[in-house]
Amino acid sequence: MNLIKNDFIDIKKLDDIIKKFDYADPKLTRSYFLYMLAHQKIIGKIESYLSRFEVTSTQVSILLLLFVNKNKVLTPGSISKKLGLSNPTISNVIKTLNKKQFLKKEVSPKDRRYCNISITPAGLDFLDRVMSEYYLIYEKLLKDFSDEELENLDQNSLKIFYNLDFL
Repeated sequence: MNLIKNDFIDIKKLDDIIKKFDYADPKLTRSYFLYMLAHQKIIGKIESYLSRFEVTSTQVSILLLLFVNKNKVLTPGSISKKLGLSNPTISNVIKTLNKKQFLKKEVSPKDRRYCNISITPAGLDFLDRVMSEYYLIYEKLLKDFSDEELENLDQNSLKIFYNLDFL
């Protein structure tokens, strides 16, 4: 598969644009622009899929975060920090998920100024329903990757996730 020849992205034109940024590393800029375009397309496909369930990718991300941190206390602030989203955005999403009974907000027994957020059984059931079909999407997305490429994708994604904390 020739990835450089792509009907949707004219790599030569992309490289021409990048040359205008003479202060930037061309390889780094090209990688970032390609990542950004792929990310936008992925989010668009995922949002389209999730709209059938009347949820957004941010809502699913929060539910997944709560699921993988089931034994940890998470607050709106810690969720905001982990996902890199603003506190008002997180507050609105938490309100929506709370109305759907997918998560529970409880006043912290240690400090009443804070609330603890946890996933509910309804939230777990919802994730089970959504993730079985969701799997088919990311299976198609990643089907042409070798095990080594998947491992590299994991490592590179974790590097990007880590580096985002320093922006």
